[in-house]
Amino acid sequence: MIPKGGARRDRHCEALFRRFRAGRPSRGDAGAAAWRHGLPVAAFLLAFTFAASAADLTLLSGFVSHHDKSGYRESNPGLGVRADSGRWTGWLAGTYRNSLDRQSVYVGREWLGPLAGPLSIGGILVGATGYRSPVVPVPLGEVVARWRRLELALLLQPVRINDSPSFVALQLRFRLW
Repeated sequence: MIPKGGARRDRHCEALFRRFRAGRPSRGDAGAAAWRHGLPVAAFLLAFTFAASAADLTLLSGFVSHHDKSGYRESNPGLGVRADSGRWTGWLAGTYRNSLDRQSVYVGREWLGPLAGPLSIGGILVGATGYRSPVVPVPLGEVVARWRRLELALLLQPVRINDSPSFVALQLRFRLW
């Protein structure tokens, strides 16, 4: 005999299992999503870190963003690493909770040029997961203010890309050495 509500619970469990197998975890399945995305990202970041000298590494935070439309997540926690490959260029990799409230992983390239004093201007081109397509190319403009080992980046995505609206975001960065 099935207890009252047992059939409904079984259907719910089956639906969660189907979503997990399809690569779309539900909100209640955050642990599985973190394991599925976090383990490869952690391995990649570790390899990425060992590939660069410690003097060239910068830790990247997530984002605080403002979108052109309402209904999007504006606090995007995350963690990333930038390995500088020259005075004004670097490779980026990390993970964050995107504006659609999904876990995203990104890898990309940053180009900067001096603007005035501690300010520099440039762009970033990353490939990011967690949107409709498996990997979405995301071009961003940026203005970066540097003070010793601390950086504050103002990022701009002026156009809508797939299901990501245009936005302005702030990111905190910390040079390790």
